[in-house]
Amino acid sequence: MAQQPTTLRDLMSRAAADPAFCERLAADPIGVAHAEGAHVDTAFFKEKLGIPGATDLELVEMLQSRLSDPVKGHSFCICIA
Repeated sequence: MAQQPTTLRDLMSRAAADPAFCERLAADPIGVAHAEGAHVDTAFFKEKLGIPGATDLELVEMLQSRLSDPVKGHSFCICIA
């Protein structure tokens, strides 16, 4: 039987229960997610941000805009449901 892929929810639950894992995840979120079998790539972020047809450059520009805008920057989140 094939193992189910790791979800971001799984990673967050593990991070909440394991301080060492939380530190690893904070230091390299994408690397740790990939190492743990979670599928996280630009397509994932585009879907979660509601811009599935965007180019990678448009994704980067959107993220830079949100992070540089103090009003929008604090509300940046990606739902992991």
